[in-house]
Amino acid sequence: MLVFSAGRNFDPRFRRSSVRQTTAVYLSYAVAYTATGLPENCLSCQKVDFMRLVTGALCVIAALLMLTGCSDDDDDGGMFSDPTRASIVGADWDTTSSGTLNGIGFTIDGITGGSFDGINVRTLDTADFSAGPLTDVETLEYSADKNYTITFDSPVTDLLFYAASWRGSITGDDDPAITYTFSEAPIVLSGFPDATFGANTITIDDENDAFDSGILRFSGPITSLSVSPDTDNGSGQALTFGLDVPTLN
Repeated sequence: MLVFSAGRNFDPRFRRSSVRQTTAVYLSYAVAYTATGLPENCLSCQKVDFMRLVTGALCVIAALLMLTGCSDDDDDGGMFSDPTRASIVGADWDTTSSGTLNGIGFTIDGITGGSFDGINVRTLDTADFSAGPLTDVETLEYSADKNYTITFDSPVTDLLFYAASWRGSITGDDDPAITYTFSEAPIVLSGFPDATFGANTITIDDENDAFDSGILRFSGPITSLSVSPDTDNGSGQALTFGLDVPTLN
């Protein structure tokens, strides 16, 4: 007996080459079930012939579904695509020291009191943010010399940390590099082209550019994250957060 199954329960990594192979199997079944001849004056044989025709037709239908339901792009919404897609949600800032991220409240201690405190709407879509560009997202502007701790109301997994125009210099001269130390180990997803990295640190020099931007991921789950720069540079830079949130296709 042949059992046919269609729907969204297939592995989304199913490749077109595999689909073509399976399609060939179904078509061969169709030929095998319809090509075999039986005596014309046998009623039971005619019933068998009819079942062969039905089964062959089902094989052809299954083959066509496979060809139309899967493409070279695994995420095109075909039969073998993942039923969910990741949509990045940016932080919603209520004040310069609090906000929400996909419904999870957070606070930041130690970041206010500088010359650049404020919430600004930015579009983070340059090459530095290629791993997860955001449009018209709220960012926190703050002074680069602040040591601060972010605390979430509940644990967050795979936190995306957006750093915008982080400083590697204080003046136009050749200044010492600035090292940012994190309480959790970051994973660089994109950006920071001129930075060097340690286990929990990012060091930005001003030899190539005075600023660096990018996206960091903290696998977690975490409820707090501290950032400590070794600088007295009070000039401005920005940050915000994001989360990959699954959404139905």
